[in-house]
Amino acid sequence: MNGIADFDVVIIGGGPAGTSAALRLLDMGHKVALIEQQIFPREQIGEALSPGIRNIFNYLNADHLLTDERYFSDLSASVIWESQSVQVVPPAQRGPGLMVNRGRFDSELIHLAVDRGLHLIQPAKMEWCKRKGGRWHIQIIKEGQSKVWTATFILDARGRKGALLKNKIITATDTIAVWTHVSNNAFQNQTIIEAVCEGWLWGGPVAGNQFRIMAFADSATLKTDSPAELLLRFVTGSSLFEPAASSISGKHIQTCKVDSYCHDTPWEDNYIRLGETAFTLDPLSSTGVEKAMRISLQAAIAINTVLCGGDAQMARTFYEDRLIESVVTHAQWTADYYKHAWPETTLPFWKSRSEKKVTASGNKTPFQERLIQLFKLNPKSAGNHLPENINIRDVLEPLWYRQVKISPQLTFMKTVCIIDDRLELRTAIMHPQLEREMAYLDQVELEPLLSKVANGDTFGDLIHKWGDRLPLQHAARICVKLNDLGILIPSV
Repeated sequence: MNGIADFDVVIIGGGPAGTSAALRLLDMGHKVALIEQQIFPREQIGEALSPGIRNIFNYLNADHLLTDERYFSDLSASVIWESQSVQVVPPAQRGPGLMVNRGRFDSELIHLAVDRGLHLIQPAKMEWCKRKGGRWHIQIIKEGQSKVWTATFILDARGRKGALLKNKIITATDTIAVWTHVSNNAFQNQTIIEAVCEGWLWGGPVAGNQFRIMAFADSATLKTDSPAELLLRFVTGSSLFEPAASSISGKHIQTCKVDSYCHDTPWEDNYIRLGETAFTLDPLSSTGVEKAMRISLQAAIAINTVLCGGDAQMARTFYEDRLIESVVTHAQWTADYYKHAWPETTLPFWKSRSEKKVTASGNKTPFQERLIQLFKLNPKSAGNHLPENINIRDVLEPLWYRQVKISPQLTFMKTVCIIDDRLELRTAIMHPQLEREMAYLDQVELEPLLSKVANGDTFGDLIHKWGDRLPLQHAARICVKLNDLGILIPSV
């Protein structure tokens, strides 16, 4: 273990956040190492994966990892939420989510990264890291022996233990999860969700013909009740979970805190926090793993930009903006969902969660100020919702010979775009009908197209001009969409 090894990136923590970043950085040609303290496979909760996880695995060329026959897919759901009646949600409506064995899932993902060139040291831990001469020096301990690595970047993906309380921007009321396992036979491989007066219950199948039942309540509840008492009260007071009441005992009940927060300094001196070290979300949506992996992939783009000589401040701002956008948008979604549950919002659990809230950490960082400012506003959506089902022929026929002009409400601005796995500035457009700036439409840069609009041009003339750059059918579709958005309008 003696000697020094040099890397572009060293990642601490081998969960989905750290490993997905490793896979992308390796694919971009960088030298990447990862330190994981535990031996895999390890016991880990968080088996419910949202449908968007499939797009991420497709992007990583890792689809085959989701085809394990021991995973549960195409599950229906029984839900009691907006009313006390049961709503059955079929698999086609829920989307292609998964219930996985997280021990197996995490292990196979990290082994895939090793196959693609990741330098893995496991089990081992980082003893210390120091910034020296523009690089990080990291001391690693494995089986009592030490080694020093150097790296341009450190990615901290250690999970919740990597985020100290003093650095947490709290984004929701403290919640406690209490869970146990019962036989799956009574629930027939489906997911169950139910709102009750003091919180809510979730259930789903796990390995070994077991069914996990989890209760989510205010953390303060455990000051007066034992975990077993809380779980049993929730289950016996429910409709969907009540058949399991006789199977619950105090012997095999576990608890964990599931607070929602964001780190107040996610990027500093090329030390970047990922996954649950950077942020956590309310468990209501079951999108924690997906969001952690998605933010890690965006971090990889930012890191690649810097390693390729790009603007470091632009890269940092890009990563932080994506993190803020994800946290604030999710907080708004969960507040709305809690607000529409059947229990009265005057009840303590539901009242405290029906409005989004944020509590600052003790550190007045620029990132925290931006996050809190956006928390106080209604967040923009993640993108512009553009019309997809326009009949191009019907729209163009009356416009073809009419003169066209650019809307006087249109403005141009510089924005950061991902170009070939790097961040670059591009000219974007902004308009009252757009939810955010837009530089591309149908994967075509807009500014060069709009610069071709000249006095006296008809819509037909413009489409033929654009035909020099792209197929006429594609040019016509973009023209029609811009007209529908009020960006290209008839001049007379």
